[in-house]
Amino acid sequence: MTSRAMTALTILTLSTLAAAPAMAQSVMMKYNGTGLGSNVRVTFGTTTNDVFAGQLRHSITSPTNTDPRLNGNFVTFCIDLAQVVSGQNRAFDVVQLNTAPAILGDKVMRASALESLFANVGNAPLMWNTSNDYAAAFQLAIWEIVNDFDSTKANAGLDITSGEFTARRTNNAALTSGVMNNLNTFLGFARAGTSMPMSHSLLGIANGTNQDQVAVIPTPAAAALAGLGMGLIAARRRRA
Repeated sequence: MTSRAMTALTILTLSTLAAAPAMAQSVMMKYNGTGLGSNVRVTFGTTTNDVFAGQLRHSITSPTNTDPRLNGNFVTFCIDLAQVVSGQNRAFDVVQLNTAPAILGDKVMRASALESLFANVGNAPLMWNTSNDYAAAFQLAIWEIVNDFDSTKANAGLDITSGEFTARRTNNAALTSGVMNNLNTFLGFARAGTSMPMSHSLLGIANGTNQDQVAVIPTPAAAALAGLGMGLIAARRRRA
């Protein structure tokens, strides 16, 4: 990551918070590098930094093995502009998104807006065949929601050029049209208030001194169906 990385919440995939695993769970997480995205210049409060906006790659393991879905390699996105990622295995707590310490202001309202965003885009931001502009815009939308979303304001307070969070290119020029077109679409999704689909859980992974992440994991029922599907495929192959 460039200069400072952001405190994030790992995107393990989507659903209602009620479908999330037990929140007392701890995991080990390690940063493995960036995916698609681009460098941008962001201002949050009185601080301005050049940072990477886009997909982050993390490996997550659950030492107690209480939830096997919390094991593996994940594409993540940052939600906090205060801390940095760690290339060492660190202990993180799994938290519901509406209690995540990295989400500022009205946590419930902003967590709901993030859920609406993810519900509308599905798994596209996690894929490697999207574009750098798409991934950068998605990360910027998350930061804008976490810092500025307010349902009582016009356009829910979502404006990348004003408020507590703003962003430009690293040469201080306005963001490219490719990024802005995607960003405006994503911010529209956040305003829509769409309910989350039931096949995944959107969770926070938090640490007091390292960058938090937002993550997307399948619900137990969806994971079981996926396992059943793989079993059927294996059986068909054996019969072939």
